[in-house]
Amino acid sequence: MDSPLHRLSDIELALRMLGGDATPEEVERFNRRLAADPVALRCVLDVIEQEECLEWRSASGLAESAEGPTVPRPHLGASASDRRVSRHWPFMLSLAATLLAAVSFTGGLLISDWRSVERGNHGVTRLSEGGGGLQSSVSPGMTQRPIGRLVSSAACRWVPDQRISLSGELRYGESLNLLEGVAELRLEGQAGVADVHAEGPAGVVLTADGGCSISHGRLTATAMPELAPFVLETPLCQVTLRREGAVGVVVNGRDVEVHVFEGAAAVLVPWGLGGADSQFFDLTEGQLLSLRQESEGKIHTRLGDSQPTGFVSRSSMGSDQLVIPDEYVESVAALNPSLYWRFEENAAEAIDDSSPAAGNPAEVVGTLKYTVNTGNRALDLGSGMTPGVLNAHLLSSRPINLSATNGYSLEVWVKPSHYHLGTIASLIVPNAEGASVPGHGMMLELGGPRTAQPFIEQPGKIRFLHRSPPSDKVGHGVSCYSPDHYSLRKWQHVVATKDATTLRLYRNGELVASGKDDTMHNSAMKLLVGQIDESRRERQFFGQLDELAFYPHALSPEDVHRHYELVEQAKSSPREQTPPARPMGKRTLLPSLSTRRPSSA
Repeated sequence: MDSPLHRLSDIELALRMLGGDATPEEVERFNRRLAADPVALRCVLDVIEQEECLEWRSASGLAESAEGPTVPRPHLGASASDRRVSRHWPFMLSLAATLLAAVSFTGGLLISDWRSVERGNHGVTRLSEGGGGLQSSVSPGMTQRPIGRLVSSAACRWVPDQRISLSGELRYGESLNLLEGVAELRLEGQAGVADVHAEGPAGVVLTADGGCSISHGRLTATAMPELAPFVLETPLCQVTLRREGAVGVVVNGRDVEVHVFEGAAAVLVPWGLGGADSQFFDLTEGQLLSLRQESEGKIHTRLGDSQPTGFVSRSSMGSDQLVIPDEYVESVAALNPSLYWRFEENAAEAIDDSSPAAGNPAEVVGTLKYTVNTGNRALDLGSGMTPGVLNAHLLSSRPINLSATNGYSLEVWVKPSHYHLGTIASLIVPNAEGASVPGHGMMLELGGPRTAQPFIEQPGKIRFLHRSPPSDKVGHGVSCYSPDHYSLRKWQHVVATKDATTLRLYRNGELVASGKDDTMHNSAMKLLVGQIDESRRERQFFGQLDELAFYPHALSPEDVHRHYELVEQAKSSPREQTPPARPMGKRTLLPSLSTRRPSSA
């Protein structure tokens, strides 16, 4: 176990990062340490939140309530412009030492969120202004009153010590710390009914009368107030809906945005432009209020137009449709793929192979879901709530034989539901003797909103890894990454090719990245779709897939561009519309701060 002095140095470095004084090397090294040590990670985050909450409370003068976390947890590798500078530095170092001593004394016990609720015991805790440590600000009886429930979750991953069950009761003062995914909450209180979608990474706390507070991340709320207004609190302002309406809020470090999608909202800023008085803004549908806190504490405001497309939960997975013409199918078949999975049948146990040989259907593990639009059927992964649907993936029934001279290509249409670390497809070999996981010869992956593992993931980017010989060693192989973020809830054409010297990554018909590697595969591997390998339910892909083809040779740039153009031309041509076969699934997520445990490959 680490010593208190080691823990103190961790927090000192974290606070220097907040002030923008840490070097890039220190940031990367520290992120790796926190990714490998959840005790250190939680301790550092708790101290940062306490320091920031003291600044918020002392500056705002708002009434005490069960607000929960009210200040963003900045990403420890973010730029200085995205970090808040503390005004309580000496106090926080002494507080950090106290917390670290407590961690050491209890044998590594995680320090819980200082504003979280222990059901039925102490209510909401806060730091005593009189220096008496932690004290309760809510009577025990109030914490027993349920004011909401989790009604749906899409690819949700919570902090390790949090257990949230579907349809389970949520209580006044309860803290929800979401790392990935989108959680839909139904809140009920004197403020009536509100449907809230938190897009992870996000921190949300349920407040009195059916309201909530967000410390970081993205959140949308559709409220129907009754006896009292619906109140949504952020680190820099308070948003109030007195009548039915819908708003979106973004909290990212020192920046807060309030978007009004429907109806009207009143925004209270406790101080603005350096003045001592509060400011009030009456926003109407289509308006945006942006707030930014400078290092000296001043808040600057700016009005603009709201941006619903910036919130994944405001768009449907069915909003973009894919049309596959016969010419496309014929062109793929003419290039002699090893396998071609079109997902045109409502198959439960196997996916037909539409390649000329038709000899490598996909074995189905779990329960598949499909979606149908404009007459086209696509595979829908991760959109359900049952374990069978959430863990569904595909595996080729036979190994694919690869030649040392011809290379290979993977072609697929993808529509990610949200930013997440997910494996679209990979080539795997059985576990080598003594190995705990299969070796990977190729991987096509999506990067999540933030990362603690820059050596295998870049936020919001597509990764193509070639590794020969196949291995589970993280440092082996060559990766290339798309320079731009992949699109959310829109179909995009992704192709990865490898020839004798070069791996290339294409997106929407254009070459976007490449890497040099003269190693080739001369072995047989299976194609896995939907997660990192057969045994681990990790790095799962959430979204829709269609027209997946694997070729035992490298496609030419002309082939790739032609395939993309055939679909684009078909989408722009008049075509009889077919109603969706079933309602589209609930919303999903976007970015801000996320740390993960180390992962191989």
